[in-house]
Amino acid sequence: MGADIFNIRKRGIALIEVLISLLLIGIISTAFFSALGTASRSVILNDEQQTSKNLAEMQLEYLVSLPYSDSYLPAPIPEDQVSYSVQTGDGGRIYAQSITGRDSHIQKLSVTILRNGKALFTVSGFKVQ
Repeated sequence: MGADIFNIRKRGIALIEVLISLLLIGIISTAFFSALGTASRSVILNDEQQTSKNLAEMQLEYLVSLPYSDSYLPAPIPEDQVSYSVQTGDGGRIYAQSITGRDSHIQKLSVTILRNGKALFTVSGFKVQ
């Protein structure tokens, strides 16, 4: 009879050890997957920001290469980035702001990149005639 009580106590302690181990594994797993989700969201945001920055700089370089004008049509957005667009004014054009002062042949160009209608990145530059 003494041996039976000893075996029952042993099994009870083993069960408690298993439950504690499962609890610890659950806590560690939750922390790991939470960190993994945060890292994944961070990578997606960084990719979106970098893509919009690259598109804005590409647009500005394109506009500077065009002949001098009051307004410009934006460069086409690559097909693999269809959710991005360029913010334009009336007629789908980007309007240049003339800089007055000592030299009247300077324009300020601003390009804003949108993704699904949300402004992500704006870059400005100057164009000289």
